[in-house]
Amino acid sequence: QIDNRRQLMRALEKACVALGVKFLEGVEVLKLILNEKQFKGVQVLTAEGELKNIHGDQAVLCSGAWSKKLLDNLPVFPVKGQMLSIQGPRNALKRIIFGPGTYMVPREDGLIVIGATSEEKAAFQKGLTPNGQKQLQNGMNSLLPHASNWPPMERWWGFRPCTPDQLPIIGPTEITGLLVATGHYRNGVLFAAITAEFIRKLIFHEQLSTSNNDLLQTFNINRFNLSSQV
Repeated sequence: QIDNRRQLMRALEKACVALGVKFLEGVEVLKLILNEKQFKGVQVLTAEGELKNIHGDQAVLCSGAWSKKLLDNLPVFPVKGQMLSIQGPRNALKRIIFGPGTYMVPREDGLIVIGATSEEKAAFQKGLTPNGQKQLQNGMNSLLPHASNWPPMERWWGFRPCTPDQLPIIGPTEITGLLVATGHYRNGVLFAAITAEFIRKLIFHEQLSTSNNDLLQTFNINRFNLSSQV
């Protein structure tokens, strides 16, 4: 499964490069470069340890749980989630199972992904925890007790970008030229395609339908009535 994901990502990268996209791997964005309220670029730390300015008139801030480090008034905070996977027989589980605080997602080869904890107080604390893994195990046992006999495969964790109302922030900011797409919490994969479509239309100033415009108003950062802290 990991090899398949890597192959898919490399295929996506190759397709993007063919369209003129340039990737900068190992680069850390340190801060935004602004002229008053106008976006002018970013300062980055390269993989070689060199400070460098990359200039531009437009950008999309989509740094997940870390987005607030670049735009301080973004009400985005990390919610840690732990997951695990087990190897069941092929077709042992034919559909996703949901339960209180737990879900089980089957793959074609019998691998089953089990998630996920939701730890708001963990901040950016890395690593697995006994309590988190126990929660997953208990959730699995309540949904499919005999799955506890199947061998464990992987255990991992990540940080979801959450907002106070658990809805994403998508659209323009108070900085001209800077769009934002973050705060999707548990629904990043589900909302990825429609978020990308919204952002594309905003970048190219394309007309939005009334329903899409209403959605963007729902996801606009101004709903939080924040004062400027940039």
